[in-house]
Amino acid sequence: MKTALDVLLVEDDIEVREAVARALRSEDLTVEVAADVAGAVARLRHTQHSIVLCDLMLPGFSGFDLLDRVAGDRPHVPVVLITGYATIENALQAFKRGAFDFLPKPFDVAELLGVVRRAFRVLAGGVLI
Repeated sequence: MKTALDVLLVEDDIEVREAVARALRSEDLTVEVAADVAGAVARLRHTQHSIVLCDLMLPGFSGFDLLDRVAGDRPHVPVVLITGYATIENALQAFKRGAFDFLPKPFDVAELLGVVRRAFRVLAGGVLI
């Protein structure tokens, strides 16, 4: 059974993109992918995504750029930044700009799905402790 909840995954590394998409689809989530910010913005124009998962370091524009765009246009959409450059500065910047969460690479499937489930609970009006 497919859910109405879907994820836009923005990741330039094809192996990571395929692995994350596979993990999300195993939970019956609909996943749309983009390899860069321009592709993500194009998809966001045509589809209402529930959650955005975005790599921080992308060709051209960064995940911060997409975060700023989503936070400005659709502040109700949780954005999770994923990165191999997990510094305190990057994490603080992500949260200051409105990220829902910041997930350092490498992460395991349980971590990823936990963050996504939390985001869906928040969307559904659930209270997190």
